[in-house]
Amino acid sequence: MQVDDERDGSRPGAGDYHSLRIMLEEAGLFKKQPWYYFQKTSVTLSLLVMAMLLVVALKNTGLHLLGAALMAFAFMQVGLLAHDAGHHAIFARKTSNRMLGLLLGNLCLGISNSWWIYEHNRHHRYANRIGLDPDLTNPVVVFVEEQALSRRGLLRFIARFQAVLFLPLLMLESVSLRVKSIGFLIDRRPASAPIEGVLIAGHFIVYLGFVLSVLDRWDAGWFVMTHQALFGVYAGSVFALNHMGRPVLSADRATDFLRHQVVASRNLRSHPVTDFIYGGANYQIEHHLFPSMARNKLKAAKKFVRAFCQEKRIEYRETSVSEGYREVFAYLHTIGATLSGKQPGGALWRRMNR
Repeated sequence: MQVDDERDGSRPGAGDYHSLRIMLEEAGLFKKQPWYYFQKTSVTLSLLVMAMLLVVALKNTGLHLLGAALMAFAFMQVGLLAHDAGHHAIFARKTSNRMLGLLLGNLCLGISNSWWIYEHNRHHRYANRIGLDPDLTNPVVVFVEEQALSRRGLLRFIARFQAVLFLPLLMLESVSLRVKSIGFLIDRRPASAPIEGVLIAGHFIVYLGFVLSVLDRWDAGWFVMTHQALFGVYAGSVFALNHMGRPVLSADRATDFLRHQVVASRNLRSHPVTDFIYGGANYQIEHHLFPSMARNKLKAAKKFVRAFCQEKRIEYRETSVSEGYREVFAYLHTIGATLSGKQPGGALWRRMNR
């Protein structure tokens, strides 16, 4: 199943969405961009190969960790391409996107493409809706006061100090993605499960085989831990900016597709470096409105979407990268502070809200 755009013209506010979509269609922004993605994929895989060669060439543990950092960056760039393939944003044919997603997600990263599409579909449809958006059902991080108050023991302590612990917790995100992937394939047993299982196994055989063949066991252990931790931090810090700190909606709150997706999302201001690092996720509003749009067309779409939202008086939130992270950590602190029995305050709160 593909995450697709809202097409139900009978829903309240659907007319606004379709009016906006027509503008973008007339501007030619829905044309597929295979050449752009060929170049992007070539650069990304070159980064991955470069990181591997760097590990082979370098001779001490500290430099090996530098290679691990570059490989973590390359892994996330591969993940962003797999994300686009999952949205059918690369090729016109769904089967071509599916095949590319399997190669990038399962083989290159060891993450189930089917699981990712299943979870991400639900996230797109129910973005920031408590009880419906799977991104708000994290077993560790809490997003509303009710979740915080329900925590007990160690999870309650983590929730209380989640703003401080958030980045360290992201170091485990890589492991979490693999566990969820394998659990999905075992429990749900999609038709693609056998080939996905083989590709994931192939990933770990090649990955561990490479590391153990060029590094001794001590260096290999440090390399794997550093690489996976940095991959998790990079992935988590990219996706945290998309919606965290934006309004959380109740499951039964009535709102149309356009307003729901815009208000629940946050954009980052355009810059070539930002576009490269965040891989189009920095145009989160446009991506959520038109998920099958090619990444390199989102910036052009932003001009139409922002002007349209201003005309319709719909809040369109765009921040700098630093401002976005301040909002995220301030939000995490606010929810965690529920467990202190006090209103949010203190030095940490003041620093995050300056």
